[in-house]
Amino acid sequence: MNGATKASVKDPLKISAHNTKRNMNAVWSPNGQFVAYSRFEPFRDEHLGHPQKFTIYDSNTNTHQDLDTDMYGNTFMYNPQWTLDNKDLLIHGMIKDNYQGGLFLLDIDTGKNKAQKVSENVSVDAINDLNRSYTFSNDNKSIFYFSEDRKSIIKYDIKSKKETKILTGTETLLYYVLSNDNSRIAFGYWFENNHQIF
Repeated sequence: MNGATKASVKDPLKISAHNTKRNMNAVWSPNGQFVAYSRFEPFRDEHLGHPQKFTIYDSNTNTHQDLDTDMYGNTFMYNPQWTLDNKDLLIHGMIKDNYQGGLFLLDIDTGKNKAQKVSENVSVDAINDLNRSYTFSNDNKSIFYFSEDRKSIIKYDIKSKKETKILTGTETLLYYVLSNDNSRIAFGYWFENNHQIF
């Protein structure tokens, strides 16, 4: 920008409270008070994957709260997303005791999870493709995700529990982004041997 001056930058404040090598996927709460992030643990169960562990950082009090769940999954699925009321995280994983896998709401105060879109008797291999690249709608009424073959985008209505394919094709989808009013989607995939955006 013309006339712009170089801003002074203070030393960044480290907010990850653990010496875990991979603290990742940080996401701000809608009210701007909390940061949720996932903590990668090197331990991996042969049948379940990695344990799901999260930390909530309170920027008002400079304190941390750990949420060590009873869920497992793979690290690239760790993508916590806040509800509008700043009380829950939408997470993806599999419960150890009953092999129920899919999407859950995690209460940040109690650490308890509530199933939103799940399947029974899921294997750790199957969970990788289940509800891949999930995204909360901006009004929290729906969840979007890829089909297992990554060739469709599916909208799941939380209240009615119905799935609707809103886009399908013959090529592998790479990613998508919702508009703020949830009415449009920008997406990318390989088209005629090129990476294109639509």
